[in-house]
This record gives sequence, C-alpha cells and structure tokens, in this order.
Amino acid sequence: MISTIVNRRSLFKIIAAFMMSMMLCISMSVVDSYADVNIKVKGASDLQKGAGYTVTVVFSGDDLGRVDGQATYDTSKLSYVSGGSSSGDNGYIELKEAGTGEDITFKLKFKAIGAGSTDIKITTNGVYNLEEEMIGTPSSSQSVDIAEEDVTEPEEETTETTEAETSSDIQDEQTTEATADPAADPADGIPGILKIIFGIAAAALLALIIVIIVSLTKKKRKH
Repeated sequence: MISTIVNRRSLFKIIAAFMMSMMLCISMSVVDSYADVNIKVKGASDLQKGAGYTVTVVFSGDDLGRVDGQATYDTSKLSYVSGGSSSGDNGYIELKEAGTGEDITFKLKFKAIGAGSTDIKITTNGVYNLEEEMIGTPSSSQSVDIAEEDVTEPEEETTETTEAETSSDIQDEQTTEATADPAADPADGIPGILKIIFGIAAAALLALIIVIIVSLTKKKRKH
C-alpha cells in the first residue's frame, strides 16, 4: 500500500515536471518568434515649416508574410500625402502589406504645416510569417522638430534693392551735375577753330581802329 502511494506521488512529480518543461519550451518558442521581427523607422529630426517630409518604415524578419499595422500623427503639425495603405488626412494611416518572405517597407510622405515638436507613432496589430503565424507586434516612433519659416532672406533682398536704388540715385545726381557744367560756362562749348577765328577778327578790328585813329591824327596836324 505504501509503495503504491509512493509510486503515485512519483508519477505526479514526473507529470508536473513534464508539464512545466512543456510550458517553458512553449514560452521560449514564443519569445524567439517575436524576436524574429523588427521594425525600423527613419526620418529627419529637424525640418522647416512648409517643407516635405518622408518617414521610412521597414519591417524585417524571417519569412515575412504580411503586416497589419498603422501610423498615427498630429494633424496640426503634419499633413499626410501618400505612402500608406489608406488615404485621407485624419491622423491615422493604415499599414497593410503582403510579403514574399523579404522586408516590407512603407515610405510615408508628409508636409510640415505647423511649428513645434511632434511624433509619428507606428504600431502593429500583428506581423505574420508565410505560414500565417503571428511572429510579433512591434512598435516604434519618430520624433521631429518643425521650425517656423525663415523670413530673414527676403529682408536681405529688400536691403540689397535699397542699396541698388541708392547707387542709382547717386549716378543720376552725377549725370545731372555733368549736364549742368556746360551751361555754367558757355565758352567751353565753342569749338577750337571758332575761337581762333574770333581771335583773329578781334585783332584785325583792333588794328583797323588804330590805323583810323593814326590817320585822323595826321590830318589834324596838317591843317
């Protein structure tokens, strides 16, 4: 009787040890399966308001069959353009794609519409292998800082325009002064030949006057 009880207890211990071993093996296999799928999110960490923005989401692992996930974002900071499995700019993008055992990639394109810091969050309902067995539910996110539009450059352009106008005004003043100079001295505008002719005529006239005066003087003496 006692030996029978001992054998039963030993049998229970063996069964319990076997069950615990099976549960441990199952849990280890689940962890390994989940560790077989990874997600990587790549994108710029800084950009300017009004600029385009691309976030690349890559699911990698062994024998990827399909991905069932989603991306969420702040509609006050980003406007969705394309790249996901759904349309509409409502803060939610479906990421659903069948694979052939290779990596599955999404290129999500946005436009920055508001300044500030924001996150694009990637979550999955499930990632499956080619046998339709779930191998993980990875998640990740991408942070980005959006700066206000730079208004410094237009101000510099305005300054350059003002300087150009100032230079033009100076040239106009110089032109005006150059134009006014001839009017100030009319003689400078007479050609050189005319000056010579006028000089000869003046000398001849002066000589004629002297001759007349001398002739008149001699006649008075004779009388």
